[in-house]
Amino acid sequence: MEEGIKLAARFVYTPNSLGNCGPQNSYQKILSYLSGESPVDETKEALMKFQGLPHYLNFIAGKAGKDMFDPEVVEAYIIGNDLLKSFNHSDMKDLIEYLGTKGLPDTIKIPRLNNLPEGMVPHHNFHVLYIGIGSIAGKVEATLKNTDLCRVSVGRVVDVNSLEEMIVSVKPLVNDNGILKIGDYEEPKTAVYSKEFLPEPPRIGDYVALHWGRAFKKLSEEQAENIEKYTNKILEALSSSK
Repeated sequence: MEEGIKLAARFVYTPNSLGNCGPQNSYQKILSYLSGESPVDETKEALMKFQGLPHYLNFIAGKAGKDMFDPEVVEAYIIGNDLLKSFNHSDMKDLIEYLGTKGLPDTIKIPRLNNLPEGMVPHHNFHVLYIGIGSIAGKVEATLKNTDLCRVSVGRVVDVNSLEEMIVSVKPLVNDNGILKIGDYEEPKTAVYSKEFLPEPPRIGDYVALHWGRAFKKLSEEQAENIEKYTNKILEALSSSK
């Protein structure tokens, strides 16, 4: 299970360091764990206190019959994989009801239930794009910029500046007359990284997963395709309800 915990820890580190979600200063424990300086139990305990992550992992794990920190479960939520294929419209309604017992206010829960389009899956980008960033923690303004930063996106490395920065090409989230879409590649931009998140040094041409401006995982081509596939699935479901 530890590989699943490591992926979850790398994923939540940056938003926690920004004060956007999770127990205050948990990122310090997470970095200590990823550096090999503290035990896994402290990080697991911190992850269980985040506002969204453990509830999605529990929900996916329950359907799959696996532990919530099974690497396949964590990957399903953050990256996307075949575990998401088993979820139907009724399941997604159950998920929203479940989130209502975990802090999602009725003012958000009820309209999300009533307007839920077909085709949604319990991926992090579902939470960002449909439930809404800041919907449970209430710490982040739901602007287009913040939404784009919060969703898991794919960057392709075009240069490596230093031991802490790389230049990546990314397809941004755009608002096209009220319809959210993934746009064309924009001007390459800087992303931060460190050896605790990318144990193998990044190379030009690599795909990386981005969350709040940090590259937190090197991706296989299939994983990069899965992030884009499930993000587009969610966006297509949203546009069909307009």
